[in-house]
Amino acid sequence: DRLKDSELKKKGFVRQLLHNGNPQTLTLTYNTRRPFLQDKNTREALGYVFDFDWINANQFHGMYKRAHSYFAGTSLAATGLPGANERKLLSPWEKSLPPELFEKPFISPGSESPKTLSSRDKKKKALALLASAGWKIKDNSQYKDGEKLEFEALIMIPEHERAMLAFQKWLQGLGIQLNIRNVDASQYVERVRNQDFDMVLHVYSHTPSPGTEQSSHWGSATVNSHGTRNIAGANLPAVDALTSKIVEVKTFSELQATIQAMDRVILWNHYSLPLWYNPTWPVIHKDTIQIPSSPAPFALDLMTWWHKPDTK
Repeated sequence: DRLKDSELKKKGFVRQLLHNGNPQTLTLTYNTRRPFLQDKNTREALGYVFDFDWINANQFHGMYKRAHSYFAGTSLAATGLPGANERKLLSPWEKSLPPELFEKPFISPGSESPKTLSSRDKKKKALALLASAGWKIKDNSQYKDGEKLEFEALIMIPEHERAMLAFQKWLQGLGIQLNIRNVDASQYVERVRNQDFDMVLHVYSHTPSPGTEQSSHWGSATVNSHGTRNIAGANLPAVDALTSKIVEVKTFSELQATIQAMDRVILWNHYSLPLWYNPTWPVIHKDTIQIPSSPAPFALDLMTWWHKPDTK
Protein backbone atom coordinates (compact mmCIF):
# COMPACT_ATOMS: atom_id res chain seq x y z
CA ASP A 1 0.00 0.00 0.00
CA ARG A 2 1.87 3.06 -1.23
CA LEU A 3 -0.72 5.55 0.05
CA LYS A 4 -0.47 5.60 3.83
CA ASP A 5 -3.48 6.91 5.74
CA SER A 6 -1.27 9.34 7.65
CA GLU A 7 0.03 10.88 4.41
CA LEU A 8 -3.48 11.11 2.96
CA LYS A 9 -4.73 12.88 6.09
CA LYS A 10 -1.97 15.50 5.85
CA LYS A 11 -3.13 16.36 2.35
CA GLY A 12 -6.80 16.51 3.30
CA PHE A 13 -7.90 13.13 1.94
CA VAL A 14 -9.78 10.19 3.46
CA ARG A 15 -9.73 6.52 2.47
CA GLN A 16 -12.93 4.48 2.77
CA LEU A 17 -14.11 1.01 1.87
CA LEU A 18 -17.77 1.17 0.84
CA HIS A 19 -19.88 -1.96 0.80
CA ASN A 20 -20.51 -3.46 -2.63
CA GLY A 21 -23.83 -5.29 -2.59
CA ASN A 22 -23.43 -6.77 -6.07
CA PRO A 23 -19.77 -7.73 -6.59
CA GLN A 24 -18.73 -9.46 -9.80
CA THR A 25 -16.71 -12.69 -9.78
CA LEU A 26 -13.59 -13.09 -11.91
CA THR A 27 -13.30 -16.63 -13.27
CA LEU A 28 -10.80 -18.72 -15.15
CA THR A 29 -13.08 -19.98 -17.92
CA TYR A 30 -12.25 -23.01 -20.06
CA ASN A 31 -13.35 -23.43 -23.66
CA THR A 32 -14.89 -26.89 -23.40
CA ARG A 33 -15.21 -27.10 -27.18
CA ARG A 34 -11.52 -27.99 -27.10
CA PRO A 35 -11.22 -31.81 -27.02
CA PHE A 36 -8.61 -31.83 -24.25
CA LEU A 37 -10.86 -29.71 -21.99
CA GLN A 38 -14.04 -31.74 -22.43
CA ASP A 39 -13.39 -34.01 -19.44
CA LYS A 40 -14.46 -32.14 -16.32
CA ASN A 41 -11.83 -33.99 -14.26
CA THR A 42 -9.14 -32.29 -16.33
CA ARG A 43 -10.73 -28.90 -15.69
CA GLU A 44 -11.13 -29.57 -11.99
CA ALA A 45 -7.50 -30.69 -11.68
CA LEU A 46 -6.19 -27.33 -12.89
CA GLY A 47 -7.78 -25.55 -9.94
CA TYR A 48 -5.84 -27.50 -7.33
CA VAL A 49 -2.57 -25.77 -8.21
CA PHE A 50 -3.96 -22.22 -8.37
CA ASP A 51 -2.72 -20.58 -5.14
CA PHE A 52 -5.16 -17.72 -4.63
CA ASP A 53 -3.80 -16.85 -1.20
CA TRP A 54 -0.28 -16.29 -2.59
CA ILE A 55 -1.52 -14.19 -5.51
CA ASN A 56 -3.85 -12.13 -3.32
CA ALA A 57 -1.12 -11.42 -0.76
CA ASN A 58 1.76 -10.80 -3.15
CA GLN A 59 0.06 -9.13 -6.10
CA PHE A 60 -3.08 -7.46 -4.75
CA HIS A 61 -2.25 -6.50 -1.13
CA GLY A 62 -5.02 -8.84 0.12
CA MET A 63 -7.82 -6.75 -1.39
CA TYR A 64 -9.82 -9.66 -2.83
CA LYS A 65 -11.87 -12.49 -1.36
CA ARG A 66 -11.88 -16.02 -2.79
CA ALA A 67 -14.98 -16.80 -4.81
CA HIS A 68 -16.87 -20.10 -4.58
CA SER A 69 -19.76 -19.02 -6.79
CA TYR A 70 -20.55 -17.03 -9.93
CA PHE A 71 -22.57 -14.77 -7.59
CA ALA A 72 -20.04 -14.62 -4.75
CA GLY A 73 -20.70 -12.02 -2.10
CA THR A 74 -24.45 -11.91 -2.76
CA SER A 75 -27.53 -13.73 -1.47
CA LEU A 76 -27.82 -15.43 -4.87
CA ALA A 77 -24.69 -17.55 -4.37
CA ALA A 78 -25.14 -21.29 -3.85
CA THR A 79 -23.88 -22.10 -0.35
CA GLY A 80 -24.10 -25.14 1.88
CA LEU A 81 -26.26 -28.00 0.64
CA PRO A 82 -29.28 -27.52 -1.66
CA GLY A 83 -32.37 -26.46 0.26
CA ALA A 84 -35.86 -27.85 -0.28
CA ASN A 85 -36.73 -25.35 -3.02
CA GLU A 86 -33.50 -26.03 -4.88
CA ARG A 87 -33.97 -29.79 -4.61
CA LYS A 88 -37.42 -29.50 -6.11
CA LEU A 89 -35.98 -27.62 -9.08
CA LEU A 90 -33.11 -30.07 -9.48
CA SER A 91 -35.04 -33.31 -8.97
CA PRO A 92 -35.94 -33.89 -12.67
CA TRP A 93 -32.21 -33.86 -13.51
CA GLU A 94 -30.81 -35.60 -10.45
CA LYS A 95 -29.54 -38.69 -12.30
CA SER A 96 -27.55 -36.57 -14.75
CA LEU A 97 -25.96 -34.37 -12.10
CA PRO A 98 -22.76 -35.05 -10.11
CA PRO A 99 -23.71 -36.86 -6.87
CA GLU A 100 -21.48 -34.48 -4.90
CA LEU A 101 -23.85 -31.65 -5.72
CA PHE A 102 -26.37 -33.07 -3.26
CA GLU A 103 -23.84 -34.36 -0.73
CA LYS A 104 -21.45 -31.51 0.09
CA PRO A 105 -21.05 -27.76 -0.31
CA PHE A 106 -19.05 -26.55 -3.28
CA ILE A 107 -15.72 -24.87 -2.67
CA SER A 108 -13.42 -23.85 -5.49
CA PRO A 109 -10.77 -26.53 -6.11
CA GLY A 110 -7.49 -25.60 -4.46
CA SER A 111 -9.04 -23.20 -1.95
CA GLU A 112 -9.00 -25.69 0.92
CA SER A 113 -7.03 -24.49 3.95
CA PRO A 114 -3.57 -26.02 4.50
CA LYS A 115 -4.96 -27.75 7.60
CA THR A 116 -7.57 -29.49 5.45
CA LEU A 117 -5.44 -30.16 2.37
CA SER A 118 -1.72 -29.39 2.21
CA SER A 119 0.00 -28.14 -0.95
CA ARG A 120 1.42 -31.62 -1.42
CA ASP A 121 -2.03 -33.19 -1.06
CA LYS A 122 -3.52 -30.68 -3.55
CA LYS A 123 -0.89 -31.70 -6.11
CA LYS A 124 -1.66 -35.37 -5.48
CA LYS A 125 -5.38 -34.67 -5.92
CA ALA A 126 -4.72 -32.87 -9.20
CA LEU A 127 -2.53 -35.70 -10.51
CA ALA A 128 -5.19 -38.27 -9.55
CA LEU A 129 -7.87 -36.33 -11.43
CA LEU A 130 -5.63 -36.03 -14.50
CA ALA A 131 -4.97 -39.78 -14.38
CA SER A 132 -8.71 -40.50 -14.15
CA ALA A 133 -9.16 -38.37 -17.28
CA GLY A 134 -6.62 -40.52 -19.12
CA TRP A 135 -3.49 -38.36 -18.86
CA LYS A 136 -0.14 -40.04 -18.23
CA ILE A 137 3.26 -38.63 -17.33
CA LYS A 138 5.98 -39.05 -19.96
CA ASP A 139 9.24 -37.09 -19.99
CA ASN A 140 7.89 -34.80 -17.23
CA SER A 141 4.83 -33.88 -19.30
CA GLN A 142 1.20 -35.01 -19.36
CA TYR A 143 0.16 -36.93 -22.48
CA LYS A 144 -3.10 -38.45 -23.71
CA ASP A 145 -3.56 -40.23 -27.03
CA GLY A 146 -0.13 -38.99 -28.05
CA GLU A 147 -1.03 -35.33 -27.43
CA LYS A 148 0.78 -33.22 -24.86
CA LEU A 149 -1.32 -31.25 -22.35
CA GLU A 150 -0.45 -27.74 -23.45
CA PHE A 151 -2.80 -24.80 -23.69
CA GLU A 152 -2.97 -21.02 -23.92
CA ALA A 153 -4.33 -18.35 -21.59
CA LEU A 154 -5.67 -15.45 -23.66
CA ILE A 155 -5.43 -12.16 -21.74
CA MET A 156 -5.45 -8.40 -22.31
CA ILE A 157 -5.03 -6.94 -18.78
CA PRO A 158 -1.55 -6.58 -17.16
CA GLU A 159 -2.67 -7.72 -13.69
CA HIS A 160 -4.08 -10.88 -15.24
CA GLU A 161 -0.71 -11.58 -16.87
CA ARG A 162 1.03 -11.47 -13.48
CA ALA A 163 -1.44 -13.99 -12.07
CA MET A 164 -1.06 -16.25 -15.09
CA LEU A 165 2.74 -16.19 -14.86
CA ALA A 166 2.46 -17.62 -11.33
CA PHE A 167 -0.13 -20.17 -12.52
CA GLN A 168 2.20 -21.14 -15.37
CA LYS A 169 4.93 -22.03 -12.88
CA TRP A 170 2.58 -24.06 -10.69
CA LEU A 171 1.20 -26.00 -13.66
CA GLN A 172 4.72 -27.00 -14.68
CA GLY A 173 4.82 -29.03 -11.47
CA LEU A 174 1.99 -31.17 -12.90
CA GLY A 175 3.70 -31.57 -16.28
CA ILE A 176 1.36 -29.06 -17.96
CA GLN A 177 2.58 -26.33 -20.30
CA LEU A 178 0.67 -23.04 -20.09
CA ASN A 179 1.40 -20.44 -22.75
CA ILE A 180 0.34 -16.86 -22.11
CA ARG A 181 -0.90 -14.75 -25.00
CA ASN A 182 -1.31 -11.05 -24.27
CA VAL A 183 -3.32 -9.28 -26.99
CA ASP A 184 -5.02 -5.92 -27.44
CA ALA A 185 -8.75 -5.47 -26.86
CA SER A 186 -9.80 -5.81 -30.51
CA GLN A 187 -7.87 -9.07 -30.95
CA TYR A 188 -9.22 -10.42 -27.68
CA VAL A 189 -12.83 -9.69 -28.59
CA GLU A 190 -12.48 -11.20 -32.06
CA ARG A 191 -10.82 -14.38 -30.82
CA VAL A 192 -13.45 -14.90 -28.13
CA ARG A 193 -16.24 -14.27 -30.67
CA ASN A 194 -14.66 -16.92 -32.90
CA GLN A 195 -14.20 -19.31 -29.94
CA ASP A 196 -10.49 -19.26 -30.79
CA PHE A 197 -9.10 -19.66 -27.28
CA ASP A 198 -8.36 -22.30 -24.67
CA MET A 199 -8.80 -20.30 -21.48
CA VAL A 200 -9.68 -16.71 -20.56
CA LEU A 201 -10.15 -14.70 -17.38
CA HIS A 202 -13.77 -13.68 -17.58
CA VAL A 203 -16.50 -12.02 -15.53
CA TYR A 204 -20.08 -13.25 -16.03
CA SER A 205 -21.71 -9.92 -15.27
CA HIS A 206 -24.97 -9.99 -13.34
CA THR A 207 -27.40 -7.56 -11.75
CA PRO A 208 -28.93 -7.95 -8.26
CA SER A 209 -31.92 -9.45 -10.07
CA PRO A 210 -30.56 -11.75 -12.82
CA GLY A 211 -32.72 -12.38 -15.85
CA THR A 212 -32.52 -13.51 -19.47
CA GLU A 213 -28.78 -12.75 -19.67
CA GLN A 214 -28.20 -16.02 -17.82
CA SER A 215 -29.53 -17.94 -20.85
CA SER A 216 -26.99 -16.04 -22.94
CA HIS A 217 -24.18 -16.91 -20.54
CA TRP A 218 -25.02 -20.60 -20.12
CA GLY A 219 -27.77 -21.72 -22.52
CA SER A 220 -27.01 -24.31 -25.20
CA ALA A 221 -29.10 -22.65 -27.94
CA THR A 222 -26.18 -20.49 -29.08
CA VAL A 223 -23.30 -22.62 -27.83
CA ASN A 224 -21.61 -22.86 -31.25
CA SER A 225 -22.78 -19.56 -32.72
CA HIS A 226 -20.30 -16.86 -33.69
CA GLY A 227 -20.20 -14.21 -30.99
CA THR A 228 -22.03 -16.33 -28.41
CA ARG A 229 -21.84 -15.17 -24.81
CA ASN A 230 -21.73 -18.83 -23.75
CA ILE A 231 -17.96 -18.71 -23.98
CA ALA A 232 -17.41 -21.82 -21.83
CA GLY A 233 -19.43 -23.98 -24.22
CA ALA A 234 -21.86 -25.09 -21.50
CA ASN A 235 -24.37 -27.57 -22.84
CA LEU A 236 -26.49 -29.01 -20.06
CA PRO A 237 -30.27 -29.70 -20.21
CA ALA A 238 -30.55 -28.93 -16.49
CA VAL A 239 -29.08 -25.47 -16.98
CA ASP A 240 -31.29 -24.80 -20.01
CA ALA A 241 -34.34 -25.69 -17.93
CA LEU A 242 -33.28 -23.55 -14.98
CA THR A 243 -32.43 -20.47 -17.04
CA SER A 244 -35.81 -20.70 -18.76
CA LYS A 245 -37.51 -20.65 -15.34
CA ILE A 246 -35.84 -17.40 -14.30
CA VAL A 247 -38.36 -15.29 -16.25
CA GLU A 248 -41.27 -17.21 -14.71
CA VAL A 249 -40.55 -16.56 -11.03
CA LYS A 250 -43.00 -14.47 -9.03
CA THR A 251 -41.01 -13.71 -5.86
CA PHE A 252 -37.40 -12.97 -4.93
CA SER A 253 -37.21 -16.21 -2.91
CA GLU A 254 -38.16 -18.15 -6.06
CA LEU A 255 -35.53 -16.25 -8.04
CA GLN A 256 -32.99 -16.96 -5.31
CA ALA A 257 -33.64 -20.71 -5.39
CA THR A 258 -33.53 -20.83 -9.19
CA ILE A 259 -30.25 -18.91 -9.46
CA GLN A 260 -28.67 -20.92 -6.64
CA ALA A 261 -29.68 -24.20 -8.30
CA MET A 262 -28.26 -23.02 -11.64
CA ASP A 263 -25.09 -21.76 -9.95
CA ARG A 264 -24.62 -25.10 -8.20
CA VAL A 265 -25.01 -27.17 -11.40
CA ILE A 266 -22.51 -25.04 -13.33
CA LEU A 267 -20.02 -25.02 -10.47
CA TRP A 268 -19.99 -28.80 -10.06
CA ASN A 269 -19.39 -29.23 -13.78
CA HIS A 270 -16.24 -27.09 -13.55
CA TYR A 271 -16.81 -24.96 -16.64
CA SER A 272 -14.83 -22.25 -14.88
CA LEU A 273 -12.71 -21.82 -11.80
CA PRO A 274 -14.13 -18.98 -9.66
CA LEU A 275 -11.16 -16.86 -8.60
CA TRP A 276 -11.99 -13.72 -6.65
CA TYR A 277 -14.29 -10.77 -6.05
CA ASN A 278 -14.05 -7.44 -4.23
CA PRO A 279 -16.75 -6.98 -1.55
CA THR A 280 -16.02 -3.27 -1.29
CA TRP A 281 -15.41 -0.18 -3.40
CA PRO A 282 -12.11 1.31 -2.22
CA VAL A 283 -12.33 5.10 -2.57
CA ILE A 284 -10.16 8.07 -1.66
CA HIS A 285 -11.86 11.46 -1.43
CA LYS A 286 -11.37 14.94 0.01
CA ASP A 287 -12.19 15.15 3.71
CA THR A 288 -14.84 17.78 2.92
CA ILE A 289 -16.89 15.24 0.95
CA GLN A 290 -19.82 13.71 2.83
CA ILE A 291 -21.36 10.31 2.08
CA PRO A 292 -24.84 9.09 3.13
CA SER A 293 -24.84 6.87 6.22
CA SER A 294 -26.82 4.30 4.22
CA PRO A 295 -25.38 4.51 0.68
CA ALA A 296 -26.89 2.79 -2.34
CA PRO A 297 -26.25 -0.95 -1.87
CA PHE A 298 -25.68 -1.93 -5.49
CA ALA A 299 -23.85 1.03 -7.00
CA LEU A 300 -21.18 3.59 -6.22
CA ASP A 301 -23.62 6.49 -6.55
CA LEU A 302 -21.51 9.67 -6.57
CA MET A 303 -24.65 11.74 -7.22
CA THR A 304 -25.66 11.24 -3.57
CA TRP A 305 -22.40 12.64 -2.17
CA TRP A 306 -22.07 16.29 -1.21
CA HIS A 307 -19.49 18.87 -0.30
CA LYS A 308 -19.38 20.31 3.21
CA PRO A 309 -17.08 23.32 3.44
CA ASP A 310 -14.26 23.16 5.98
CA THR A 311 -15.24 25.47 8.85
CA LYS A 312 -11.83 25.44 10.52
